Amino acid sequence: GGTGNPYRIDYAIGGTKSKPLRLMQVVPKPSFDRIAAESVTFDDIKKNETLHQQRIKYVIIFNDAENKISTAGYNIASQYGTEILPWSDKKQLLTLR
Repeated sequence: GGTGNPYRIDYAIGGTKSKPLRLMQVVPKPSFDRIAAESVTFDDIKKNETLHQQRIKYVIIFNDAENKISTAGYNIASQYGTEILPWSDKKQLLTLR
């Protein structure tokens, strides 16, 4: 990241001319704190000078069968440009390819 902190990202799909670099984090139990932490992580990654000119999409994939995300969780993710996708929405997940 921009701070020099190392991060572990579950999945990454390289960018192309038509699609951004896609970074995906799987979060089985998405609490507000976890969503906020992931969003701050994404913000830090975006500030890395090596990636500065690259388009990046950061996605949190969560288990919606057992857990829901609060409005506050969606709000903080939106503030940082983090996209949140439920695991059950396979059609939307396939668009990440």
